[in-house]
Amino acid sequence: MADILLNSRIEECLAFLAASDGLARQARGVAEIKKTKALGNFGIAIVMVVLGILASAYGIADVFGKERLPMGILFLIGGPIMVLGGAYMILSSLGRAATASQIEFQTDLEQLCRDFYSSVFCKKTTDFGSKDDQIVDVCQAIPVPVLQVYRKRGWDAILGKQKGWSESRPVECSRCQKKAEHSETHYTSIRISTKYREEFRHEEPAETQGLIKSLYLKCQCCGNVVCYECVAYSPQKSQRFLCPSCGRGTNGWDGLANRWMNVRYSKTDQDVEFQLSSAIVDAVPRAADSRVVDVTIHLNGAPFGSLVLANVALNVDGKWFLVSAEPLLR
Repeated sequence: MADILLNSRIEECLAFLAASDGLARQARGVAEIKKTKALGNFGIAIVMVVLGILASAYGIADVFGKERLPMGILFLIGGPIMVLGGAYMILSSLGRAATASQIEFQTDLEQLCRDFYSSVFCKKTTDFGSKDDQIVDVCQAIPVPVLQVYRKRGWDAILGKQKGWSESRPVECSRCQKKAEHSETHYTSIRISTKYREEFRHEEPAETQGLIKSLYLKCQCCGNVVCYECVAYSPQKSQRFLCPSCGRGTNGWDGLANRWMNVRYSKTDQDVEFQLSSAIVDAVPRAADSRVVDVTIHLNGAPFGSLVLANVALNVDGKWFLVSAEPLLR
């Protein structure tokens, strides 16, 4: 998987960054991604404020009205909390969107790795700061051609069936060779995510368990088909929902965030802030092109101990970039 995610993208990323307007396009692309992500929760925040106002009004009517209303006190307490939470999300979204175009590229490789991995790995998530937001905050370290694959989930859901219309096609998993004689595009209500983790799979209703067994995912980029069980329950949690053929089926920002959270939970089952004490970068330039550098990143800190990751760095006009945003463990 590391070879697919790294070596297959080097030429494309170099060609993009080394073009006469490459760095300007990188800055514009990153700014657009950051702005879109920042405003993604704006609608939810507005709904929270409106519902909070309505809940507060209901609570006030219970306290000062002539009749007692069911759960009025709870609405009186919860309403302002929702208003304040929604207002915070609105201001935070607008602030992040306003600063989205302030892009600075790192000129020091070791500092680049420290900044990137301290955000995507060490930071804890909060009610107003999810892991995918923390990744986007430092996404200027990643070339735009790589970032584009996270703007969509990259998978089509296919339902395998033993009986079907005469024109339906057979489907087969490229990993375990599980087959179904017929298949159809499935607009499932199941999100293509790790919601149905293996440790809770036995708790799902029989209908859901049957659906999971017959569900296949087709990569929108290369057409590779993998059954849901192989891609969602693969042994390496840091590679789940990645297309094993091209690496471009990613399950979007949510999938990337989930893979990093799996690495965090392999170190501790608590969502706590990791204190990074050192980040040592071993850099080995490639003989064929000195702009391409194989890097091994050694992270040390508490409470996770140590973590070793691999990546490839690119140096273009004195600016450093990392080819992959994925947790490529050594």
